[in-house]
Formats: sequence, structure tokens, C-alpha cells
Amino acid sequence: MTWSGLGLIAGLLIAGATIVSTVVSFFIPSLAIYQVAPEICLGQQRVSTERQRLNHLVTAELRAACPGAISNSEWRRLRRRAAQGIEVKDRGRVPAELVVKFKAAAGQ
Repeated sequence: MTWSGLGLIAGLLIAGATIVSTVVSFFIPSLAIYQVAPEICLGQQRVSTERQRLNHLVTAELRAACPGAISNSEWRRLRRRAAQGIEVKDRGRVPAELVVKFKAAAGQ
């Protein structure tokens, strides 16, 4: 018998709880993981896709590279491609209004 089963029996016999209240007390605290887990999985898939895309860009640049000095125009082109490859994504979970409110309250 598992610990969950023992907890269910103890809740029913000792505490005089109902099956519904015992099951709810077990599962309500863990409901947040059902909301966070898909978000984490999707985020990891996006990161993996982005890494593969950047890997292809870097590999293509390295294969096309020639020995010697790099001109200013070539540096600008490489910097532009690197900037295009790096995407800053806002993954904050706190709404912007709350961030502003709390920063204002903290005096920042």
C-alpha cells in the first residue's frame, strides 16, 4: 500500500473527513504544476529550436570563412547577423503593471 493510500485511510478514519475533501486536500496544492509544466516544456522546445537555428548560422559562417584580416564591413555584417540570431524574449510571469507598482513602492 502506498503512502497516498495510507493518508486516505487515515483521513477517512481518524479525521472523519469525506473522500472528496481528502482527495481535494491532496490534489489542490499540486494543481500549479499542471499549469507550469506545459509552459516549461514549451519554453524548452523554443530554446532547442533557437539553438539549432543559431548552430546552422554559426556553422554556415565558419564554413564560409577565409583566412586573413576581417574588414570593417565584414565585422558589421557579422555583428548584424549575431544580433539577429540572439532574440531576447520576455518570459516574465509578472504583469508589467505590477512590476511598475512594486518598483514605485520600493522607491526604485
